[in-house]
Amino acid sequence: MKEKKLELSNKKKKVMVFGGTGFIGCLITKELLENNYEVTCVSKDENVQENDYIKGASFTFADLEKIDDKETEELLSGYDYFIFAAGVDDRYIPKAPALEFFRKANVDTTLKITKAAKRVGVQKGIIITSYFAHFARQNPEWELTKHHPYIKSRVEQEDECMKLADDTFSVVVLQLPYVIGAIKGRKPLFKPLVKYLHLSGPTLFMNGGTAVVTVKQVARAVKGALSDNIVSNIYPIATQNLSWNEFIKKINPKKRQIIHIPKFLIKAFGWLIDTLHRLKGKEGGLKMTEYVNMQVSKLFLNLNNHKELFDIIEGELEDAFEEMVTESII
Repeated sequence: MKEKKLELSNKKKKVMVFGGTGFIGCLITKELLENNYEVTCVSKDENVQENDYIKGASFTFADLEKIDDKETEELLSGYDYFIFAAGVDDRYIPKAPALEFFRKANVDTTLKITKAAKRVGVQKGIIITSYFAHFARQNPEWELTKHHPYIKSRVEQEDECMKLADDTFSVVVLQLPYVIGAIKGRKPLFKPLVKYLHLSGPTLFMNGGTAVVTVKQVARAVKGALSDNIVSNIYPIATQNLSWNEFIKKINPKKRQIIHIPKFLIKAFGWLIDTLHRLKGKEGGLKMTEYVNMQVSKLFLNLNNHKELFDIIEGELEDAFEEMVTESII
């Protein structure tokens, strides 16, 4: 009997990572593999190429918006945990009304997976969302869910999934700020910004600032959140707060002249973008005329909260910026 217990205790925990081949998902997969988890990546792209980050993981292919509840249960059966890192971000400009698109991609899909996971006995789900949802709750006077379909979808995604948490099934939401880093050979999300900040001459930019975290720190936070010590809750995570001037200098330390654009000019440009989208029958996940108010604010997080989720490695943020710049300008 003792030998049987020992055998069971050494059994690898099985984790299903939705979006495991994406930017954040790859690093999560790598972190889990290195810590002796058995990992399956779910992707709807059957042409996905294996790389060093996900080498050793299994793969399954499914369109999460098309599979039914029974198929979702079959997909998750036998797993201990799931991680959802496959949400649609605010860069998408769908046909109006945008809320319908973002609800389908972020709310309906995640809720279907979370419900199925609970039904088949998965122990815990980790859901990756945005720190915009944190500020929507912290600053209700900003009316972020009223103005921004993307943010409304993230708040609904969190609220609906957290309702499913109980004594037998845990739900942990990790709200991410700007994620810094890169995957070798893959175009970084911030490539246009990096190129702009390396142009000669003065840089036109806004006031304000943002919290940041590295992609490797996100991966460690996900691994940490699988621990039984991390209970069901919503965790906004960050390892540093940077003014936009500091953010620019991280990308281009040689940048000397930064000219702050007046808020009314940024708002005028935002109005132009919103108008162009409307004329094309489209709508952004962020209403740019209102998003300006966030852009010029200091979207900072409490760095002392939830530090137990990951170890802070000295110099890691600087390395992540350097990797991002290198992959952006090659």
